[in-house]
Amino acid sequence: MPAFGLFSADTLLDLLPEPVRGLVPRPRRVRACPGGTRVELRHLGGPGTEERVRELEGRLLARGARRAEVNGTLGCVFVDCRPGEELDELIELIEEHDTEGPPPARVLDGAEQQAKAAVSLGLNLVGAALALTGQVARVPRLSDAVPSFAALADEIPRVRLELERRLGASATDAILGTTRIVANALAARPVTLLVDSAAAAGRYAAAHTGRRAWERRETALAGHDGSYRHIRTEESERPAPLPRGPLERYADLAGPGALAAHGVTTFLTRDHRRGLPLLISGTPKAGRLARDGYVSAIMAALAGRDAMVLDRRALSRMDRVDTVVFDAAVLTSGRWAIESVLPLVPDVDLDELHACLYTLLDLTDPDARREQDGWTAAPAGLDVARSEWVDQGIRPVTVSKDGAEVALVGLAREPHPMAEALVSAARSAGTVIIAGDEDGLALRLGVDPSPGSEPAELVRELQADGHGVAVVSRRARRALRGADLGIGVLEPSRRFPWDADVVGGLDAAHLVLRSLPVARKVSTRGVWLAASGAVAGSGLAFIGPEAAAPRRASWVRDAVSAVALVFGYWSGRAPRRGP
Repeated sequence: MPAFGLFSADTLLDLLPEPVRGLVPRPRRVRACPGGTRVELRHLGGPGTEERVRELEGRLLARGARRAEVNGTLGCVFVDCRPGEELDELIELIEEHDTEGPPPARVLDGAEQQAKAAVSLGLNLVGAALALTGQVARVPRLSDAVPSFAALADEIPRVRLELERRLGASATDAILGTTRIVANALAARPVTLLVDSAAAAGRYAAAHTGRRAWERRETALAGHDGSYRHIRTEESERPAPLPRGPLERYADLAGPGALAAHGVTTFLTRDHRRGLPLLISGTPKAGRLARDGYVSAIMAALAGRDAMVLDRRALSRMDRVDTVVFDAAVLTSGRWAIESVLPLVPDVDLDELHACLYTLLDLTDPDARREQDGWTAAPAGLDVARSEWVDQGIRPVTVSKDGAEVALVGLAREPHPMAEALVSAARSAGTVIIAGDEDGLALRLGVDPSPGSEPAELVRELQADGHGVAVVSRRARRALRGADLGIGVLEPSRRFPWDADVVGGLDAAHLVLRSLPVARKVSTRGVWLAASGAVAGSGLAFIGPEAAAPRRASWVRDAVSAVALVFGYWSGRAPRRGP
């Protein structure tokens, strides 16, 4: 990634929301990366494009590329061909195939995330400088009502959600963010913009650290054929709205409440300026900044563990996750372990028996038959197993010596060394479910047996029942895509779970799970800070000169927002301190 600039024209154009980006004439983006080159795709890589993708990959290989893999998540084709080595011919071939279809709903890579954060930080700092200059030069400023109403539209979740449905998340962020910066700059509110700049600096620091993690992961991806190959799974609409968290519930009440207080005061006094302090104080900005700071801290911690965050927005839903679904394969080591040994004859030499078991048994295949120095191990029928063995998925193996059966050994799926820690971390967030558990793993880990549903169906059932769901899996693509927070775990084979929101090792998954209950506390305390600021700001509005009341309310709101932001950053240290 360092091969291309952070603020190249291509990178900045990529930050434009669709469909605006598609209307801007520009060359196809070509980026050098470890092991090859990534060439932009504008149509291929989504559901229904599998045949055209395979045809393109085949023709690129036939044309001289040593490796060609389409990635629908990143919206590109990875080509093992250094810039200048027949690359122009390969791009012409891509142009021929990538001609029709909907634009890809791709994610930003590490460099693009850093560029987006840098642009946000730069705009906020420029706005603060302009606001301060206007204040010092006593330039006529915009009415305080304009940035107050703009902030209210940005902070009320229902308003933002409706805009996202109509315009898309990226366009909504761009419109609301630009409007807020311009309005505060013209209204000469430098303190407000400095607080926003601090939040943007946190996002930039997290993205900068995350970019390094992307670079390290890309180096690993370059060494494994097929690691980039991915067709996006079809996105389905959530069966029920995401549960409202503490911040959403408060903002949906505080925002309209502040608007109503402003309207009533204006009606009674016939002066809209008297109601402005109530509108400013009631804006629930502090709660959002507390969560934003916490998410930035967790992103930086994940990057320190070489985890890649594909979607930051998913981490902002941590405070609403109350159910964690594990793919059973994540919690096992792939081997079998001796769970129990039951002697069948009274005079068996237990020391000799135990000494030979670990060399006699095949702990990768419980159905294997093996012989060694007169000892024989062969799978036994379930009818001879204990009833509790059957319930826990324990496989019986008969051990014989010189043709005589001497013991019955129970083999069970070996839990991963981190299995108990992962389940314990998930329990602190709410309900734990192990999907695809055919070997009684749930009982052995102290988890209630789960329904036999396929993981994606189980996620939808839980969402329909009003739960926020996180999924921890390696291969359950539809479940990771449909979850409110998809945590993809890397396999030893390096198959990459591109459908997830966060991708890393089990240590990264453990960090995210430990972060869930803390995220809920951060949002709750952020709400208390916002409510306290609203009360204090409204009270101070009636003390002192009336003309300065809106400014006093803004100072209180900005001070409380700054405290909430610092609190969010500081709270992000707690999950990182765990083992």
